[in-house]
Formats: sequence, C-alpha cells, structure tokens
Amino acid sequence: MEEGGKFFHDRDYTITNIPKDFRGLTQVSTSADCPGGQDYRLTFEIDRPAYIYQAWDSRHTRPEDRGQDPKGWFTKGYTDTEEILMLDAPHAPTEYFIYKSNEPHPDGTVELLGIDEVIGDPVLMWTIFLEEGVLPVDPAGSLTTTWGEIKSDF
Repeated sequence: MEEGGKFFHDRDYTITNIPKDFRGLTQVSTSADCPGGQDYRLTFEIDRPAYIYQAWDSRHTRPEDRGQDPKGWFTKGYTDTEEILMLDAPHAPTEYFIYKSNEPHPDGTVELLGIDEVIGDPVLMWTIFLEEGVLPVDPAGSLTTTWGEIKSDF
C-alpha cells in the first residue's frame, strides 16, 4: 500500500490518507462494486502467516452490523482499528474504516466469508491488505514435536 496508489484494480481511483503504520503493507487487489451477499466467498493464497485488514466504505452499513454467514464470523474475528484511509481522485474523497483480524491467518488459503448489507444492495465496497504476522505456535513444528514425544513414550 502506497500513498496515491491504485485503490481497485479495475478503476483509476487512488488511495490517500494511509496511516503511517499501514504504508508498505501488501494489498490484495479487489474490484470496485465487488459482488457480495452471504453466499459470496473471496479466497486468496498467502505464503506466510499474516494479519488480514479489511477497509470498508463509510457510505454503507458497517460490516459488524451486516448479515454474516456463518453468523458473527466478522464480528468475532475482526476489530475496528479506529483508523481510516481514503478512496480518492478522480473519485470524491470517501472514508474507509479499517478493521484488523484478531489473530494472524496461517499460510495457505484465506477465505473471507459471506457478508452483505442488512437491507439493500449486497455490493462490497472494500479493500484488503496484509501484514506479516507470527502465529503464537507454529502448527507444523508443534505437531512434529508432539508426534516425536508420543513415539518416544512407546
């Protein structure tokens, strides 16, 4: 993410007012007017653990107040950072609220689950970006160590 960078891959809108701590993070390029709805799933691959950030258009219902499938997945998994960034020129400046995953996602497939407006258009106006994170326990290392201990007991 860089100041003045592209907000969506399919429009020439820019990102501005990026909080200093978020500059340089990896952006997952999405489309403007992404289809939404509780049946929608967005998937992408990451090669290391990462915190997932989602920035949501302030003109729409906040994500924690939207319909979610499974119920509450966003509310339980993300926290409002109380920071904003801006969708900007040639678009009119628009605030986007930034949410951060409560835990880093392990490497592999990330699946963002269904979410939509409570009433009205299920379009998702968002951008997603990633920050390398460290898992509290390395799943592969932990499993290998545990298996080695179990085998040595016999």
